Amino acid sequence: MNRLLLGLGLLVALLVTADNRLRTIAQSERVSTSVLRPLTDPRAEVVPERVRVVSIRPRKSSQAWTYELKGKAWRYPGYFGAHVLSDRIVVLLRSLLQSAGTVVSTDSGNYSHYGLTADTALLIELRDGSGAQLLDVWLGRGAPGPRSPEAYVRRAGEDTVIHLHANPLHALVGATGVAPLIDPHVLPRNLARKQFVRVNFITDEPGVAPSLWRIEVPPDTVARALPRPGQVDYRWLAGSAGAQVDTCPAANVFAYTSFLRKLRYQRLHDPDGDYGFAAAGRSVELIDEEGIVDVLEVGDLDDERGGVLLRNRTANMVCSVAPEKATLLFPQLRPALLDSLPRPSPYDLAEPTGGRLP
Repeated sequence: MNRLLLGLGLLVALLVTADNRLRTIAQSERVSTSVLRPLTDPRAEVVPERVRVVSIRPRKSSQAWTYELKGKAWRYPGYFGAHVLSDRIVVLLRSLLQSAGTVVSTDSGNYSHYGLTADTALLIELRDGSGAQLLDVWLGRGAPGPRSPEAYVRRAGEDTVIHLHANPLHALVGATGVAPLIDPHVLPRNLARKQFVRVNFITDEPGVAPSLWRIEVPPDTVARALPRPGQVDYRWLAGSAGAQVDTCPAANVFAYTSFLRKLRYQRLHDPDGDYGFAAAGRSVELIDEEGIVDVLEVGDLDDERGGVLLRNRTANMVCSVAPEKATLLFPQLRPALLDSLPRPSPYDLAEPTGGRLP
């Protein structure tokens, strides 16, 4: 009987110990899965401002897309130093470095559920100016779905899967072509410009005014509504000094300048090549409110694709644009600048608002 009681006591003690152990493990797991944690150790001070190189390796690929910060502008060396949509890079870096997440798994055999296998995930690597690695992370599917604002990630070489409370994939949405994040505009968005105040047209094409410029006009004090404090009215003029000057409808000028800002190229070319721009002698000078001048030199047809060659000196890029778009760079006084434009205008038809980014 004593032996039986002793055995029962030992069994009860064992069960109590096991129960306590299980409770401790469960509590530890609850704490682990509820604690928000960043992808990098805060003591390492990995912030977006330190990142100089972003490398993205697509699924099932051994070749990565590598972007580099040159001065204040992000570029893609793999495609003639193409300019990159810096706002997209900012979204990507903030999602990875300024967001936190919770642990959802430490099981290395369960990666497929989170889209974190080599066949489904993106590998993103961040480096600083010296080439030192700041972050190496696998990016899986959205959580719970592809369009959701959160995603599953894991650090390369680690088994822990984190439910990140951000989705870096959103920075790549709508991007197709040579590489994601490339800026398709002839006037790159990362070269911030104020409103245009003057446009000079260097061409011997008849019917094109030498210049288009903006002047400030006093507010209409006769109008019933008093002007708001700080309100400035402008008028756009077309012509040249010492010659006839015409006043242009503001809507026409807005349509033209908006077209310039939206203008997209077909393809890029080696910026160091010789394309005979000087011989062509045609260019458009764009001057903004801060006096910054951008010069678009217009060349001949690109025989390979049938586009017109165009060089942006400031952006150090040579590209080709569709011939119909190149024609619109030099607006005729009539009908483009002085007559009422149809709706939609030729500018809207050439470069519609919105659309997918290449």
